[in-house]
Amino acid sequence: MSFNLELIKFRELQTTMEDGKRFYKTPDGDSYPSVTSVTGILAKKWDLGLAPKNWRREGRSNH
Repeated sequence: MSFNLELIKFRELQTTMEDGKRFYKTPDGDSYPSVTSVTGILAKKWDLGLAPKNWRREGRSNH
């Protein structure tokens, strides 16, 4: 039995900074926020109390 590993060649994407957040621009012209930008936004919402008040009832554990 043999194993053939084929590496995927990724394209370099252009990055821009908007309001202190990094965005990646695709070859099609679409822009997407970086993972760290998204998690930073979500963390701020939790810190500001914007998280759902009934989070335990929305599928999360009761631990």
